[in-house]
Formats: sequence, structure tokens, C-alpha cells
Amino acid sequence: MVTGYVNSIVSEARYRISTIYAGIGEYDKILNSIQDATNYHMSTIDIYKAAREKIMALEVDIDNLKDFVNKNKDTLTTYDNIEYYNLEIETLKDYLSSRSDLLVTPGITTKEAAQESFSGIVTDVEDGDTFLIGERVIRMAGIDAAEGGTDQGKWAKRKLSDKILGKEVTVLIDKHTPTEIYGRILGTVILGDENISLWMVSNGYAEVLTKFGKNKYVDPTQLRLAHEKVTFGWPRFGEYKFVTSPTHAMILIDGKYAGKITPCELKIPVDFHDITFVAADCSSITERIDVEGKPFVYPPITLPKLPANVGVVIVDTDPFDKDAVAYQGDSIYGKLPLVVNIPTDSPVSITVKLSSGKEIQKILTSYVGVVTRTVVKEE
Repeated sequence: MVTGYVNSIVSEARYRISTIYAGIGEYDKILNSIQDATNYHMSTIDIYKAAREKIMALEVDIDNLKDFVNKNKDTLTTYDNIEYYNLEIETLKDYLSSRSDLLVTPGITTKEAAQESFSGIVTDVEDGDTFLIGERVIRMAGIDAAEGGTDQGKWAKRKLSDKILGKEVTVLIDKHTPTEIYGRILGTVILGDENISLWMVSNGYAEVLTKFGKNKYVDPTQLRLAHEKVTFGWPRFGEYKFVTSPTHAMILIDGKYAGKITPCELKIPVDFHDITFVAADCSSITERIDVEGKPFVYPPITLPKLPANVGVVIVDTDPFDKDAVAYQGDSIYGKLPLVVNIPTDSPVSITVKLSSGKEIQKILTSYVGVVTRTVVKEE
């Protein structure tokens, strides 16, 4: 074998290195063809398969090169620079590792995609546009919801979960683009006879994004018209009007004083919240409210009256426990937090039962001209 190198071992080692670099170049071309196929509305499933086979072959080639270098270390040290080979092996590993991160396993086969639909029970919701059916990850076509870590994203995820989690849906697949760049199944989702992408956009839970992953079951015009009707965009607050009997009840949102007394209007962040109404001489009432991004007149709240006494004592929990109840003997005294008047010369003994089931006894004592606060803590 006539070569430009002084030794056949050196020649073989250099040849193996150049062959691996050429293979990495071929792999890069495969990755580029995946993007081209996506742009031209073509399936990428078989291309990903070819890419996986190529990268597995290159990993074997690098391992074989390493074994060859170790086996012929003395010869390569004598006739060449052994550190050059060690460095090249590490460089080739890094090149391959960085490209492996771009390779995904499609969530569906070409044969399955040709069926153009499948049905199943939704087992998990990742965010406002992505969910799971068993092990399969579905990315909803035509829409884009905010990132899950944002307030808007959490709201969209909750709304999608309420709509489809635990229910059977049908996923309509375009066989030309059955997956997107992350390997997730791209589809139009149908619940009963309702298009869930359209439902998400119509309610302001997601934006229109028809450029991301073409799907023949997506009607861009329909989605855009639905989005135009959502004039409020994403609502961060709901405007709620509250009325109580008696009036002048304090309002707590998730255990924190809201700064107003009834009747009043409050802007409350969109989400689930515990709204507590507290008035003197009354048992408090806590309502779990799913706040929507629109004005709402809440039904009137009537607070149960407590026996009228004379001194002011506030009883609440730390941390806030919306299910805590105070008992006097065998009778319910009222739900916490409580604002009560009791005789200054006659302390009142109550038992507070927390949501955990633990019971704590407290003696309520009032003083003239002083508002006394008793805090119940679960030790």
C-alpha cells in the first residue's frame, strides 16, 4: 500500500479519522433534508430513521478508531503524535454528541401515519397545546399557547386539562407532516364533534400559529376569525362585584385581606382562588372561585349570625385554612376566620378543628377598646 505516510498503521489511523468526518458531513446533510421536507410539507419519519442509523454507525466507527489507536499506541507514538489521535477522538465524540441532541424519535410510524387518525384517552396535559395519550405526545396543530411556567401558560394548561383530561379524543393526522421538529405527533384534536384547537383560540386560551407544522385538517381562516372575536386578548384579571348580608364584610383572597369591604368591586387574577367573607358577629364563608377574564356579578352572600356579645376578638389560622371550623361544646360556633364580640368578663372556650382533622382548644378573652387576635397553628 503506497501512501504519503511513513507507516501503514499511521495511514490507516488517518484514513479512519477522515472517513468519520465525511460520515458526519453526510449526517448533517440528512438533518438539512429534514428541514427541507418540513418546509415542503413532506413526512420526516423515514428521514429520522436514516439519521438514527447513520449516527449509530458513526458511534461504532469512533469506538473502533479508539480501539485501533490503543492497540497501536507504540507505533503511533514512534511514527506520529499520539496526542493528535487522542484529541481527534474526543473532538469526534463532541461533534457527534452535539448532533445527537438534534435527533428525535418520531412518536408515530409511517404506517400508522398513513391511517391519518387514531383515538385514545388523554392521560396528561403538558401545557396549553401539548398533551399525552399514553406514551404518545401530541402537539395540537394550528395554535400556540404560552409557556407553561408563565401565569398565562398555567391558565391555558388548566383550561385544556379541564376540557380533555381523562376523555377520549380523536387525533387527525396529515400523513405528509405527521410529526413536528421535536418528534411529537402533530394533529388536529377532536372531542365529540368539537375542534379543540378552535375551542382554545375562541376562548382566548391560545394564539393562532398556522406556520408551525402544516396540517390539512387546519382551517387557517376559521382560526383567524375565531381569534378576532376574542377582543379582550388574554385576560389577566376578572372584575367581580360582591354583595353580602350583612354589609361591610371584609374580603380575603387566598387568606390575604383584599383591602375592601362589601359591597365592592375587585379585580382578581385569573385562576382558582379562595374568596373569604368576614363580618362582625358572623361565621365566615369561603367560596372557591374559578376567576374568568370578564366582568361578573357574584350571587349575594349571606353570612350566618353569631350570638351578639360585647368584645371584639379575631380568630384565624396560620397558614390560612379555609376548612377550619370552631366548635363550642358539640355545637358549631362558626367557620374561621371569625370576628366575634364576647363579654370582657367571660372568656369563651372553643375547639378549632383544622382540615387535617387535628383539634386545638383556645380560650378567647376580650378587652375593652382593644381588638384581640387569636391565631390557631398546627404544630
